[in-house]
Amino acid sequence: MNRKGKKGKRAKSSNGKIMGEGNATSLNHFASKSFCPFLPFNHFAICAVIRGGVGSRSLPFSPSSGGFTLLELIIVLAIITILLSVGIPAYQAIVYRARESVLKQNLYLMRRQIETFAADQGRYPQSLQELVDRDYLREIPLDPITDSRETWQEVREEGDALGEQPGIVDVKSGAEGESTEGTPYNEW
Repeated sequence: MNRKGKKGKRAKSSNGKIMGEGNATSLNHFASKSFCPFLPFNHFAICAVIRGGVGSRSLPFSPSSGGFTLLELIIVLAIITILLSVGIPAYQAIVYRARESVLKQNLYLMRRQIETFAADQGRYPQSLQELVDRDYLREIPLDPITDSRETWQEVREEGDALGEQPGIVDVKSGAEGESTEGTPYNEW
């Protein structure tokens, strides 16, 4: 009887004897001649199937099968190409929208700090660097479209009759081109 209590066929060794308890060609004897990592289980049945022995056929993907065919490789490459052709444009659109979102946030932050500076000092700043020097900004934000801190377009207030240099009342992006919304970046 096997482990579940039902009668079943027992596997035979290469010399025709039935493998089992008390037999000269028992599990331990078979294990000593050929190593198999499944020793705690029904060793002979599992290893025989893996190695293709005891009348069973070898597995379709055994080491002796020689690898993949050219057709299989071409099909896999075609599937990968289709997935990439769909995925790359979607990824690029997400990156553009993220850059535009960062640009909007940076413009909002600088405009807010310009107004805070004007409320505190009674005048508008002469440059963006003055906002940094007086600790209104930690650093001049990066324009994510141009990848530069130098391309910001400063919008100055109308000049006074006293001859003072007008301060910065607004800031815009120096990036050329249009956003995904269809508006030019330099009008934001």
